[in-house]
Amino acid sequence: MKYQIDFILNHSFKEAKYIARKFYFESLDRTTIKVPALKNQKVHFTREGWEHLLQEKRSTHELLTRLFTLTRVPGVLKKANKLVDHTSRKRIEYWVFEEVVEGVLVKVVVASYGDGPKFFLSAVWKGTKKEAVSRLNPRRRRMVTSQLLNNRIIAKTGQLSIVKRKKLARTGVNTHPNENW
Repeated sequence: MKYQIDFILNHSFKEAKYIARKFYFESLDRTTIKVPALKNQKVHFTREGWEHLLQEKRSTHELLTRLFTLTRVPGVLKKANKLVDHTSRKRIEYWVFEEVVEGVLVKVVVASYGDGPKFFLSAVWKGTKKEAVSRLNPRRRRMVTSQLLNNRIIAKTGQLSIVKRKKLARTGVNTHPNENW
């Protein structure tokens, strides 16, 4: 029996699209959200936002992640206190917001034609909170205490506090002072 390579992905996409469509048109469509970064101007959810989200030229993986952002979009718009980007092309204006909602960094794009009403255009999953924090504030990797100290020295001296012992124990370092070597 021959299986389609992306059978599970395609099935998952169809299910996710069905659920996301239902959510969008039952919960978001024809609603508005005031955005603090836009001086509390309203952003409308329209059919155009849904259609733009599902443009065919995107991969199935990309479409899935965009569908997964939909439940977080209202939270992004309600929390958005600063604008990430603002551009104009031809007669269309775009506003971009990024916020962490429920542990996920989500980018939301709002648009308007000329002086018309602003509407939701798109959303992109940018990463989980841990990834989001590292992208926003990249840190250099430092040596961890357990990498600096030989675990035999730690165990024999017994000079570690209980908190430090618990932290080091999670890394696999033996911190018990009475352990026989």
